[in-house]
Amino acid sequence: MTVRVQPLIWIALAVVCACTDDPVTPPAKSTGVAAGAVSHSAAVTVSDRSPLVALYGATDGPNWRNRGNWLTDAPVEDWYGVTVDDHGRVTSLHLGNNRLAGRIPPQLGGLDRLEHLNLEGNDLTGPIPKEIGSLSHLVWLALGHNELAVYRSRFPGQGDGLNIRPP
Repeated sequence: MTVRVQPLIWIALAVVCACTDDPVTPPAKSTGVAAGAVSHSAAVTVSDRSPLVALYGATDGPNWRNRGNWLTDAPVEDWYGVTVDDHGRVTSLHLGNNRLAGRIPPQLGGLDRLEHLNLEGNDLTGPIPKEIGSLSHLVWLALGHNELAVYRSRFPGQGDGLNIRPP
């Protein structure tokens, strides 16, 4: 299922798109596909490092399939799946099919230059944090093959609202 938020964001949500405003309804398991990882050179700000550390901690980072350089002294641009722009800001996070388990931390909303977020094919649970809906530069969000609850209210201010249609 593809979800489109007019006009700013495409969301590949083969997640539980039992999209509802009812946070009590339990989600069903969903399907999707993953992507690879790339990086660019630049110094990453401390403010961008902190949300990445929170993601690692919240999603069982030590058991990820590939956690190359995560939580090391290496620049964040060298961490597996992280891409930064020429100003050192994180613009893409590609951790699909990487054995992430747990909840997406709300701190990811602190990556205010994030354009692409791929967390497909993992074992993520719970609601998508509302902070993800506040990422004004986000144009691509892939969350399929997880057990996430999707609520229309999580994407406020994104054009005319959340529109759901089949793929």
